[in-house]
Amino acid sequence: MIIAYSDKVQPGFAACTEVDNGNGTISLQKPNGKFLAVTPEGSVEERDTPGGVWESFKKGSNCIIAERDGEAKGPLVYVLMAVDI
Repeated sequence: MIIAYSDKVQPGFAACTEVDNGNGTISLQKPNGKFLAVTPEGSVEERDTPGGVWESFKKGSNCIIAERDGEAKGPLVYVLMAVDI
């Protein structure tokens, strides 16, 4: 397993609302209505819909965890620090 701390999340992603996906994961909705997504390569994108593979996160005690399939590289885990403002 590879663990990486993402340095690609921009400050504009700080203000998000949690959306329960009903399967033990959450999606993060930005004020503009888009959803935060982290690709297997670690790029941060915005998506129109929640709950997909790239848009699903698990909550840690003070972080959000994105587990992605890195195919030949194996599973990838991105840990994004969560800050309550």
